[in-house]
Amino acid sequence: MNAPQSPAETLRAALAGLLDGLPPRQAAQAVERLIGHYRGATPTDAPILRDRADVAAYAAYRMPATFEAVRSALRAFAAAVPGWVPGGHVDVGGGTGAASWAVTATWGGVRPVTVLDWAEPALALGREVAAANPALRDARWQRSRIGAALTLESTDLVTVSYVLNELTAPDRAALVDATAAAAQAVVLV
Repeated sequence: MNAPQSPAETLRAALAGLLDGLPPRQAAQAVERLIGHYRGATPTDAPILRDRADVAAYAAYRMPATFEAVRSALRAFAAAVPGWVPGGHVDVGGGTGAASWAVTATWGGVRPVTVLDWAEPALALGREVAAANPALRDARWQRSRIGAALTLESTDLVTVSYVLNELTAPDRAALVDATAAAAQAVVLV
């Protein structure tokens, strides 16, 4: 009998076929464009992930590393506060849901999860990939403009990973305030 896969293995398996059928040149161009955006210092007024090719390239290239970075921070928190388990989670700027995967890898079980992002193609792919993770099958994938006008529901855990650099300074400040007000227990940035 095969041992159950770890969340990281399940995520890698779920991502395995994303670039199939995408011409290699198009995939390479999407990755290069995304790297340029993410390394740039200019916030954008439009989603960086514009279409399925962008999202597939992002998910294949960045999602495993984002998952590992967030999981590392969550593990450190869990070790510092043993016994605490979030009752709910909001993933702000979550795109394809890497932070949500990291939460399920850190604390087992099913909880209400909402992933907020303004790139519908990222949310669509996140929904698709989440089908491989029983803890995320009922997650809400909600299109929301991340910035000053964002309102967040109250929850135990709010994660904000890698979206702050995409925002203007006033939107960053407003987002930090909104996450602090919404989190009943923890905000992980």
